[in-house]
Amino acid sequence: VFSAVDAVLMVQIAFSLFVISIAYDVICGERESGTLALVASNPVSKYHILIGKYLGGMASLLVPLAISWIAAVLLINVHPMIEFHSTEWSRFAGLFAALALYLSVFFLLSMLVSAITQRSARALVWLLFLWIVIVFIIPNGAVYLAKQVRPVPSKFVINIESAALRTAFKEKIRDYGAKHRSSSYFTSERSVISGNQPFA
Repeated sequence: VFSAVDAVLMVQIAFSLFVISIAYDVICGERESGTLALVASNPVSKYHILIGKYLGGMASLLVPLAISWIAAVLLINVHPMIEFHSTEWSRFAGLFAALALYLSVFFLLSMLVSAITQRSARALVWLLFLWIVIVFIIPNGAVYLAKQVRPVPSKFVINIESAALRTAFKEKIRDYGAKHRSSSYFTSERSVISGNQPFA
């Protein structure tokens, strides 16, 4: 169910749940308390209200994530054993953008459910259900369905096929060496050493 614990897993599990916990009542909670009607009475369009809620919520999510990303960048720069080039830095930035988009989807989904439902408790229950479906059921269910559509051979079968390929390769090397015998080379397990068989 869980892969290795890393930044992607933390955003996928913890941050997405945190998004739901702060955004489930962003609209229906204000509707229940009466503040939404007060805000709507001002000369502000509902689109500006929604965009303001979205930008404020995403800023509260992305600022801590960006701080941790900047700390990781500083750690990578000062560490003597790690050397990043432009390709790695672009992937690093792309990963941050993908995680930000992932959180944005959860925040917009929370806003949608909050706008549709009348009670904040009901919105929270629906969002927790959707969170379980999106984070756990769909990824693991997709792997299961893919295995049913196109079965993956077991590790035992793959090991047998790999051993058979290695054996056939060594036999071809031996046959080649027997046909083209030379006093300068012969094959070892991993390299070519001076001897009486050439490397094929």
